[in-house]
Formats: sequence, C-alpha cells, structure tokens
Amino acid sequence: MDMSELQYPQAVSQILEMVDRILQIEKRKHVAVEGVELYPSEIHLMLHVADEQSTNLTRIAERLGITKGALSQTLGRLERKGMLLKSKDPQAKNELTVSFTPEGQRALKQFRALKSAVEARYDRYLAELDEGEREAIGRFLARMNELLGGRG
Repeated sequence: MDMSELQYPQAVSQILEMVDRILQIEKRKHVAVEGVELYPSEIHLMLHVADEQSTNLTRIAERLGITKGALSQTLGRLERKGMLLKSKDPQAKNELTVSFTPEGQRALKQFRALKSAVEARYDRYLAELDEGEREAIGRFLARMNELLGGRG
C-alpha cells in the first residue's frame, strides 16, 4: 500500500519515536551480577568478546563503532569490576588476551538468557506474519540500518 501524504509524516514520527524509546531502554538497562552493576556498553562488549575470536583492539573498536580509547576504558572497568582479566600480547602491540572470571562467566550466562527471551518474543511475532510482511520488515530494517550508518 502506498503511503498518502498524511501517513508519511506519521510513519517518520513513529520511526523516530521507536528509536528514541530504544535509546531510553538502552540507557536504563543494566544488570547486577553478584552485586556488581554492568551497563549496556560493558554488557555489549562482554558479549562481543565472548562471541568473537579477534583480540585485535582496532578490529574490535571498528566492529563496535567505538574508539580504541573507549574500548580500553570499558575493558578497564570490566577488569576492575572483576568480570574479566586482560593482558597485552608482548609479540603484537594491538593484540590482547581477554579471559572471563567466574563472575564474568555467570554474567555472560545471564545476558544470553535475557537476550534469548527477547529474541523468542520477536520470533513469535514474526511467525504470525506472512512471508511478504516479513520481507517488507526485513527490507525496512536493512535500510534503516544503512541510514543510521550501521554495518550492512
């Protein structure tokens, strides 16, 4: 269905409202593991490090869309909070060895469980749609990601 001139501004407004809501949720979201508060940037980095094998600081920073300085600061906070241990590779300047402490492993397990629950809700919703609707949503989200400067 084509959007009329009245529907178009409303759709743009709804998109911006949704983005704002997501940002607000992200700002509030934190997880306490054994009395230690972890914030979105820390959680995101922990999940990334656990899922990716690369320990090159430049590649990790690029993948996450942050500076190497921000990456180093976040890794330092996680180390001080007892979630991980890090050490530099003496042979390669930008390589880092990161290992998770038992507390960090428990935190990762908790994050993954939360993520799985959210994904299951979206899966149930998408299963209710027909193929055309799912394709339209997929195209829309891919284009929004491009517009927002995301990875393709």
